[in-house]
Amino acid sequence: MAIFVRAKHVTAPLDERVRARLRGEFPNYASSGSDHDGTASISDDPSCFSALLNGFIDSSADEGDDPDRNKDSDSEVDYSSTPMPINSTLALAGKLRDLLSPPPSDDPMRSRIISDVESAAAEVATLRLTGSAFRRALMGRLRERGYNAGICKARWDVGSGLTSGSYEYIDVVFLPAGEADRRYIVDLGFAAEFEVARPTEEYVIVATALPSVVVARPEEIRSAVRIMAEAATRSLKSRGMSVPPWRKKRYMMAKWLGFYRRTVNSFGVVVEAGGEGEVRWRAVGFGCGGEN
Repeated sequence: MAIFVRAKHVTAPLDERVRARLRGEFPNYASSGSDHDGTASISDDPSCFSALLNGFIDSSADEGDDPDRNKDSDSEVDYSSTPMPINSTLALAGKLRDLLSPPPSDDPMRSRIISDVESAAAEVATLRLTGSAFRRALMGRLRERGYNAGICKARWDVGSGLTSGSYEYIDVVFLPAGEADRRYIVDLGFAAEFEVARPTEEYVIVATALPSVVVARPEEIRSAVRIMAEAATRSLKSRGMSVPPWRKKRYMMAKWLGFYRRTVNSFGVVVEAGGEGEVRWRAVGFGCGGEN
């Protein structure tokens, strides 16, 4: 008697979250926008089947294939007995400056963005906004100045050694004629993300090299995060402390280099003076085409 075995769907090994994305559903996000891979060009479409399937295969692969995953182990090195030489510490600080604060002549576009971000941030600061509202207002100011700026919301679930988390930052995409897209990550709170308890002198030297305003390409962010995550691990362990999940390299990488949803919705804030010193805030939509 012939026995028929029903073939499994290709999506069978995928969890419900990934299958939902294949169907075009995005239950993890409350706002509209477009999804992107933090390591890919803005013009890529990571929500397509091949990108999602490749992402699933990559996340299911042996962790030994990813050097960053192996370096997240709490027991890899006994940092308590191996203080970093001062020359090595200064070299790391210098490398961070080269990555995140290069001379303007190395990348004129980056220099221009930094200047406009700083001036726009000063304008937004007068509105006394904080958090996401501040970032949206800043993004709106940048778009008014002609930049293809957007709000990027990264979010990741528990799995593959990571605790769940989310992060939000701004990006600017530049499309030079005849060249590939250039994407710049803009983060006014980058340095604060690497604060650790009871930092060693060596860690303070390295962390001080982080600029107050970061405008950098994804590959530069990757190198900087690797340096800072390893320095944080060394600092914490040398103090006899364990490395919390949110200070491990893969978690930090996910903030700026994982999948993210990009939106260009912006809400300017108008201050309306009321009676007896009352101040009311009114949200104003920022019209633009394309993503929303």
